[in-house]
Amino acid sequence: MTEIDILKHSLNSFAGLDETNFALSEPYWELKVFDEKKFYNKQKQICKYLGFIIGGVFRSYYLEEKTGKGKTFSFLPSTK
Repeated sequence: MTEIDILKHSLNSFAGLDETNFALSEPYWELKVFDEKKFYNKQKQICKYLGFIIGGVFRSYYLEEKTGKGKTFSFLPSTK
């Protein structure tokens, strides 16, 4: 199963997105691979993209103002 097939199947299962409607969005999907410790979106930047995790784990966190330490608020596993 290709990455686009995994996405299509997941969106159909999760949101009921059928083949016709998925076809409208297909040209806008782009495969990106992030190395460990690379950022999908950085602090103080407006996120303009929608992401879908195929393999690995996505960590969401914020920096605590007083200490400057990262506080994790979610881990999102891959769909595999």
